[in-house]
Amino acid sequence: FYTWFWDRNDPNMPKDVTTDNPNPDEWPIPVAMYPFGKWCPYNMFDQNVLVINIDFCGWAQSKFEKECPNTGAYNCVNYVAENPEA
Repeated sequence: FYTWFWDRNDPNMPKDVTTDNPNPDEWPIPVAMYPFGKWCPYNMFDQNVLVINIDFCGWAQSKFEKECPNTGAYNCVNYVAENPEA
């Protein structure tokens, strides 16, 4: 199991990442690698898709004003945009 990360505007993102035929053998070294072993056979992961949602404000938007009143931002989207280190 390998993990790569690219910003959607990264000019170095392989062109085939978003196609129906990606070729990870041509990509750079992954940021994480989890090798399979005899206790975890590779065929247990056939045809799966892993989706990680990093939409910080998707669930928090409705709670932001009430729970984060001292941030100086008027909503979650602006706070994240103005404070990328947060």
